[in-house]
Amino acid sequence: DKKIEKERREQAAAAEAARRAEEEKKKKEETADVLAEATIEGSKKDADKKIEKERREQAAAAEAARRAEEEKKKKEETADVLAEATIEGSKKDADKKIEKE
Repeated sequence: DKKIEKERREQAAAAEAARRAEEEKKKKEETADVLAEATIEGSKKDADKKIEKERREQAAAAEAARRAEEEKKKKEETADVLAEATIEGSKKDADKKIEKE
């Protein structure tokens, strides 16, 4: 009877140890799943931040290009006005010379 009782206690202890090991395994798997999900979420957030940063940079570049184009047009208009004034001035000078002659 003592041997049978001892065997039963050992089997019960082994079963309890197996149950605890299975619980520990499940906890580790759940933790790994949570960590993997957090990593994925973190990666998504990082990707979203990078995309947003690129969008801001592209918008800034587009705005800089627009401003540069406006500046170019202003300079062209100024050059046209100066050229026109120079032509007008030359015509007046020519007219004055013709008048003198």
